[in-house]
Amino acid sequence: SGRQIVIPLARRVASDPANRIGTLLFIAGGPGGAGTDYVQRALHYLQEHYAEPVYVKEVARAAGLSESRLKSVFRESLGMSCVQYLKSYRVSLAASMLGRSRRQVTEVALAVGFETLSHFNSTFREITGMSPTEYIDSITAPPGAS
Repeated sequence: SGRQIVIPLARRVASDPANRIGTLLFIAGGPGGAGTDYVQRALHYLQEHYAEPVYVKEVARAAGLSESRLKSVFRESLGMSCVQYLKSYRVSLAASMLGRSRRQVTEVALAVGFETLSHFNSTFREITGMSPTEYIDSITAPPGAS
């Protein structure tokens, strides 16, 4: 097909807590399949605007497609919706920030585009299988600790 899509979502990654959050990647190779350029434009928009409220109509406009066509092409190419991708991308960034800084969970949540801590917590748990605090504890626990 000329394109390779790698999306290791947190719950699919090995049980090693340090590797629980996969990096979300989109790799297009060669003359891409149908919609690849559109999806790349949509991904670029999402990755540039993740920290602010994002609406599908804005993503579609940036990609040069109608909303319905974007939804279809995005799902065909990535196996998930724009909204699912954005949530996963935000959680991936948040996990990285939580793992390498001493920032408060609320500060990280707001920095990656969540409007409320409760929405961040529930989305983080949905994607990773643990709360942000449990994630921090799992990556900071000494080896052998349970």
